[in-house]
Amino acid sequence: EPLLPRKLSRTHTAELMDQRSVVVGGDVRSSASVSSCCFNLVLSTVGVGALTLPYSTARVGWLQSAVLLVVFFLVSVYNLFLLDQTCRRLPADGQGSNTSTYADVVACVLGRGGAYALECFMLMYSFGLTVSYLGVIGTEVSEVAIQAFGQQVAGREAMALATVFVVLPLALLPESALRHAGGVGTLCMIFVTCVVVAMVPWQTAWPPSLRECADAAGPSHPTEWVSSAGALLDAVPIFAFCMNAATAFVSIRARMAPAGPSGLAAMCGSVRRQPNSGSVRKLIWVAQVIAVLDYAVAGAAGYISFCGRVPENVLDGYKPGEPWPLAARVALALQLALAASGVYVPLARAAVSHLIVGLEAGPPEGRKAAGTTVALLLGMAGVAYALDGALELPLGLTSAVCTTAMMFLFPALCASRVLPPDASALQRLTPRAFFVVGLIIGISSTVSLLAGA
Repeated sequence: EPLLPRKLSRTHTAELMDQRSVVVGGDVRSSASVSSCCFNLVLSTVGVGALTLPYSTARVGWLQSAVLLVVFFLVSVYNLFLLDQTCRRLPADGQGSNTSTYADVVACVLGRGGAYALECFMLMYSFGLTVSYLGVIGTEVSEVAIQAFGQQVAGREAMALATVFVVLPLALLPESALRHAGGVGTLCMIFVTCVVVAMVPWQTAWPPSLRECADAAGPSHPTEWVSSAGALLDAVPIFAFCMNAATAFVSIRARMAPAGPSGLAAMCGSVRRQPNSGSVRKLIWVAQVIAVLDYAVAGAAGYISFCGRVPENVLDGYKPGEPWPLAARVALALQLALAASGVYVPLARAAVSHLIVGLEAGPPEGRKAAGTTVALLLGMAGVAYALDGALELPLGLTSAVCTTAMMFLFPALCASRVLPPDASALQRLTPRAFFVVGLIIGISSTVSLLAGA
């Protein structure tokens, strides 16, 4: 029996995920090119993880860091293939909308229980990332105030001011006003990455060569491999966070030019046509190769500058007064403010509404939306204030709990549920093993991070 679509209304969380994932291209009925879809997927993958990747590299060694980056590149490619296979094996509902977002796929395959579980993870994910972002915003605003204007402002005070006067007003705007906040923020992040690469110390004498560890605040040297289980478990969630593209992929895939009915959709007489499988494979490989190269360059540039003395946020290592790192701090604060107010606060707000009112609840409006926004930001800012701008702990915990669920658990569960009756033993075993590996990584990394907090 082919799997039938679950009769669940599309949630507001699904709508938001769809809108924030696609920067270039039209709605789900359009036929976007592979290049524009690739651009969207790269923008959705690269981000703030580049700032803490040099620190993770210092904790595990540059060779082990390279191995981890390649491993999670392959993990990302595999989970996107699982999501593509799941979409192809689902019949459409006549509107062609059952598999146009990640949340749609989860609800269609796993039903109400899966949909509610995803809402819980989206709330934790959005909350944790916003806590990380607010803390970093405070640090960057404080440094900009000191270096550019000579004004002493503590990081916690700067974070509180930025939350009240920047993030909160932006988050209270209509959601359509910040439609491209994620894309603009990612472009800011690309600029920050370029600055980190440009700041690599070079030997001016001919022939030019790298001056390893030249910016380190004290003696240091590159280390290939650090044999520490705790450091490895703490670093793994950061690498997973860097290469996570699962939630954006389904929305971007849905914009691709269709090829023709296939799989169970064809058996059921579905009117929705699937994108060409070769085009989807090209999208996955090209986009993820670009993303992993971006992270490799950023991580190597930051690490080679400071080696074992690299700070959690690589921008904190540069000498005060240097113009390009100062410009990067401004861009980073802008990027994180836009991401928090335009992406993660709306997602958290929608998740709260669905968990309290029900999956069928529409977007909160008026006083309800304002009250939920204020309450969420008070909680987020309170946690960020307590952590005093720390980046690795909240980002690592968020990734260990939520990114592993979205990257490993949900894709594996969905792929297992829609396997055809004649699937081979290997086809059945692989997604289940993927689920178990993700569960082990999530639990062990969470325990390690909490133990070291």
